[in-house]
Amino acid sequence: MGENRQVEYAVVDVETTGLDPTRDRVIDIGILLVDSTGLVQGDWSSLVNPQRPVDATFIHGLTDEDVESAPAFSLLLPRVVELLRGAQSLRTTRHSISGSSTPSLLAHDIP
Repeated sequence: MGENRQVEYAVVDVETTGLDPTRDRVIDIGILLVDSTGLVQGDWSSLVNPQRPVDATFIHGLTDEDVESAPAFSLLLPRVVELLRGAQSLRTTRHSISGSSTPSLLAHDIP
């Protein structure tokens, strides 16, 4: 992360197990931290074990084998929260095929 630049916003992109954002789970998450000048000050990404079959391989190319050894979303959540905490606003990518990624993030059973 940049030493003296404040993060203006974070961009979050996810890939999911399928096309239903209320049912399907995140299998890949990426975060960019961007300052007020538009420069990326940090980035992070991880595959996620959805603990269910991956149905949308035809869209993103990720398979069950790709994510079987990845951490569960609940284990990644502290890092995600830490990264997003400093951002002034949050922006998610919107994929025309699956709609907003926000419901898929919320669908995970997080203790």
